[in-house]
This record gives sequence, C-alpha cells and structure tokens, in this order.
Amino acid sequence: MMELSSQELFARGDNYGFNRMELYREKTRSLSLRVFNQEVDHYGIAENQGMALRALHGGKIGYAYSEKIDQASMANLLEQVQDNIRIISNSKGEIFSGSEEYQTINPYSAQLVGIKPEKKIELVKRLEQAAFNRDERVATVNYCLYSDLEIEKEIKNSMGLELNYANNLAYLYLSVVAKEGEEIRTGSHFMLTQDFSEFDVVKIANQAVDEAVSLFGASSLPSGNYPVILRYDVIADLLATFATTLSAESVQKGLSLFQGKLDQAVAAENVTIVDDPFFSGGAMTAPFDAEGVATRKKKVIEQGRLTTYLHNLKTARQDGVESTGNAFRGSYKGFIDIAPTNMYIEPGDIAYQELIASLERGIVIINVQGLHSGANPVSGDFSLGAYGYLVEDGKIIRPVDQITIAGNFLEVLKRIELVGDDFVMSLPGAGHFGAPSVMIKKLAVAGE
Repeated sequence: MMELSSQELFARGDNYGFNRMELYREKTRSLSLRVFNQEVDHYGIAENQGMALRALHGGKIGYAYSEKIDQASMANLLEQVQDNIRIISNSKGEIFSGSEEYQTINPYSAQLVGIKPEKKIELVKRLEQAAFNRDERVATVNYCLYSDLEIEKEIKNSMGLELNYANNLAYLYLSVVAKEGEEIRTGSHFMLTQDFSEFDVVKIANQAVDEAVSLFGASSLPSGNYPVILRYDVIADLLATFATTLSAESVQKGLSLFQGKLDQAVAAENVTIVDDPFFSGGAMTAPFDAEGVATRKKKVIEQGRLTTYLHNLKTARQDGVESTGNAFRGSYKGFIDIAPTNMYIEPGDIAYQELIASLERGIVIINVQGLHSGANPVSGDFSLGAYGYLVEDGKIIRPVDQITIAGNFLEVLKRIELVGDDFVMSLPGAGHFGAPSVMIKKLAVAGE
C-alpha cells in the first residue's frame, strides 16, 4: 500500500484540530561480522525504519510512532496522537518552524558504499592473522569484528520545513588474549573511518598485541596521591560518562555537577571542550537536531570556563536562551531528549612520549573498569578499577594492575597540567566522544 505524502497527512490532521504537526522519519542499516579462527562465526544485517508524528492541540503536544510506513499506518498515527493528547494532563512542547540558515555539509561517505561482503570478511580475517603474526604469545583472538552503519533522517512539518541528511561510518575492533606461563593478559584496539581503504590491519593488530604483552608481570603499588597520565581513551570515557550533566535539563532538575557554574572556571585554562556537529567522520555529524533546529559548533568549556549548557527548545525557553541544537532522539520511537553531538577535548601540542618524559614518578592509566557502577554523574565522584604503567624519571619501568583510582570529574578537569596531541575519537554510543591524553597533577590511587 502506498504511503500518504506529508502534505496529505497534515491536511487530515487539520480535521483533528491540530495546530501544528511534525513528521519525523528514520531509516538505519547496519552490518556486523565476526571471525574466529579464520571462520565467520557471526554475520548479521539489520534494517530498521519508522516514523513519528508530533502535533499541537490546545496547548498540549501529542506523540505517536509507527514501524510501518503506509497509508493505514500514517492515518492511524493521527488517531494515536489525538488519544495521547486526551490522556496526558500536561505536556508542553513546540513544533519548530525552522532556523534562518543551515550549514551545508555532507556527512555521508561514498567510500563505504558498494564494498562487497567478501572484501569485508577478507579484511577481518587478515586482522585476526596479523594479531597472531605479531607475537607468539597471543593465545587467542577473542574479538575480531567489523561493523558499519548507515542512518537517514528526515523532518517535515506543517509550516513547510523540510530537512534531511544521511550519515555512515565503519569500524574494526580487535581484542587479543596473550599468555606467558600461567599469566594471561588482554589488549585491544580499534579504528573508525568513513573510507574502507584506510583500514590498517597491521597497525591495529600491533597496538592491541603490544598492549597485551606489555602488561606481563603487572603488580600493584603503594596507595597514595600520584601524578597521573590518563590515556586518550580513558579521559574520553570519563567525558562520555559525565557529559550528560552538561544537559540543561539535568541542570534545571538539580541533577548536574555543573549547576550554578555557568561563566565560571570549571577546568584548567588549557582545557577546551567542544561540541562539534560538523566534525568530519563523526558518528553524530548532522546539520540539524531532532527538532529541526540548525546545529552549531560550540565551545562548551573554553579555556577552562563553562560557556553554555546543552539545550533543546524546551529547556532553552525555560532559561530564556536559544536552543544550542542538541535535541536528540535515540530512535523514532523515543521522546525528545538532549545529548552532545561529537564532543571532545581539544588536543594540545605535546606528544604522548613527552607527557611520559615529564613525569618524575607517576602512573599512566590505560584502562578503567566500572564506569557504569563506579561513577556518579550527579556529584562527579568516581572510584574505578584501573591498570597501566609506573613511570620513574620519565620512563615506564613496569606495568601496574590491581589499583583503584578515585576522585571527582571537576577536580580532574581543574588539575589537568598538560594536554597531549594524540587525539582519538572513541567508538560511538549516545554521542561521540574524543580526547587526547592528559596529565593530572594529582589523583588518589588505592593499591597495596
């Protein structure tokens, strides 16, 4: 059955007394494949599409969605929205008429289109073999996988707004288990790109394997306060964990460690945190947000000073400011929320090895565990299992494990002394985060 055009849907909505209407459509396609012992042990393709309708009536906004896109389903959305408005007691919202200007970007890469499945499988097999070739102590490759994702989004409303874009991305991920005697260690690495030809299996394998074997002989160390280097992936994970409290909604509900700190120093002067919806190759790169507001690049923290919270239309209206273009939907099934786009700490100009050389005695943290249970986004406090390396006189002397690092995220930001140039974007989730390695002047470490 053919679908209704958006104009036909909005025309029918007039009969329901809806003042304004918005149709949001989304289509995703993902592929994932995994190899074990040179055999494909998983190959999956998932396609999902759907639409959501929001409408204003009597000062309230109603919402409904459908996984089917045909005339009957689209017409049924009008009934569901009407029922939703009748049931809810208070749901204020806004259907946006449109921004004056939208950035012209094309986050969709043609380099990923048309790559045959056989070529993807062959790539993952080569990655697994490269790991075994790197070191004879590699006992097994527990994860060797490839994934790519395409997403298309479209917003049309009854005021004539019509917006759409598409984005895509692919990544390789490798995790290895190395064994020496009775000791077992793991290491991992990944690469994220929009150009299939850029994947370097040797580089990925070497970094994952080298990390694993470098941890042989690791042991704890005395508890105390140490200067610490947080590697790029560790500080990016911390940023991702606490970035939710930069949401204006969290602030307005009294659930943010950044509450009351607007225009104040919340980090060291050498720290700038950017929310960049135009970042090339970013998973969240987009010209507009989930409400149709034009996105914009912004320095959320500039030279240590908090300059803005992240807003959607609702929170912006409450604070008397403009939306920052950070309205977010987890999918067409979800409600309007707030989330960062591509958020990262701006890199400095100090090489990773120079950071290490600057430590007289300290610790490099390369991995933390327990972010979901050991971090409190409201207070900023965290206590996390960790491992890495002990540094003395500017040189790594041995690996370290069985330690816990504890502190407060705001204090970490304020104690950053040096910012590296080894910038990396992490694997995407609800937002896409990145950072270079940073050196913290003092962090509590619990060990022996």
